[in-house]
Amino acid sequence: MEMIRQNWNRIGALIRQRNPHTQALFISCKPLGFKDGCLVLGASDFVKAQLEKPEHTELAEQALAEVFGAQVPLRCVVASGKKGAPPDVDSDGIVATALRDLGGEIVDVQ
Repeated sequence: MEMIRQNWNRIGALIRQRNPHTQALFISCKPLGFKDGCLVLGASDFVKAQLEKPEHTELAEQALAEVFGAQVPLRCVVASGKKGAPPDVDSDGIVATALRDLGGEIVDVQ
């Protein structure tokens, strides 16, 4: 993920050379991590729907392949920030931020 973050602007610039609209969609997403071999991007409903169109996805994946020298499939998820934290979670803490801003979810509590 660190390599993705470090190269985010470079990837965006490559996409912009081919299609500024796709670049705008791409950079409005947040890289959330990798799952099942795909780079997962958090986006709004609208951006997700647009970026999932083949012409945009293919262009973004081409730019990723150019930067990293390997295919990096994309998957978008809605990161609306509407999920709230449980009452026992500090509303200003990292867990609440991940839930609210990055579309995270709590899968286990210990």
